[in-house]
Amino acid sequence: MCVILVCKDKKPSLDILQRCEKKNPDGGGFMGWTPEGKVFYKKGLKATAVFDLSVQTELPFAIHFRWASYGGKDVNLTHPFEVTPQSELKLEGICDKALMHNGHFNDWRVCLAAANLKEELPSSDTRAIAQIISRDNLSFLTKISGLFVVADSTIRKYKLYGDFQFEDGIFFSNFTWKQNKVQVYHGCSHSLSQTIPSRTEEKNKDAEKAMSGMGNIIRDIFKPGDSIKKIVIPLFLRDCKLPFSF
Repeated sequence: MCVILVCKDKKPSLDILQRCEKKNPDGGGFMGWTPEGKVFYKKGLKATAVFDLSVQTELPFAIHFRWASYGGKDVNLTHPFEVTPQSELKLEGICDKALMHNGHFNDWRVCLAAANLKEELPSSDTRAIAQIISRDNLSFLTKISGLFVVADSTIRKYKLYGDFQFEDGIFFSNFTWKQNKVQVYHGCSHSLSQTIPSRTEEKNKDAEKAMSGMGNIIRDIFKPGDSIKKIVIPLFLRDCKLPFSF
């Protein structure tokens, strides 16, 4: 499932980080600010290394623990990802914008192709999203399911998208790490299709609602002058997630 911690007023304990890692064991990541106001990050980390970084870094900062889905267990696919057209893979670096994600986005290949962007290997849904939003269209994150945090050095703020939960100075993307039993997470995904469901009146209403938002998501993906070879029809758009920034 993954988990994101955006630490605003308090640093997490080692116990919290280890519990997050236990439920999401495929690699941790960390991002914060340099003295010059850029984003610095390190990833492919164990909880103890994340804790050491948190002790050395001033608030606020963000932490991610991955549960591998798309791309499998690959240390290079731990979060965050640089927000650039190629989203170059490095285990540490300094950049202008970086992205962390909790959730699944099934149709990232469709959106990459529609945006005339190349699938970079090794690939994952989050890496693809980082590529797509590099075209100055962060509003794309308001149209797809999942929770996101973007560190944006142009405004030196974190932007949170989705239903984060605030507890004791920290924004959490979920609290599954608190549960004792291991649960299988099937995910909340955003689906794109060219087939509009019409079996029931309720499905027809959903399709009509989604169609009304088609122009917005297409405008988010494409820039004027782009060659659109295929119309992508989003059927299940989430309600717009207005970002919270600090």
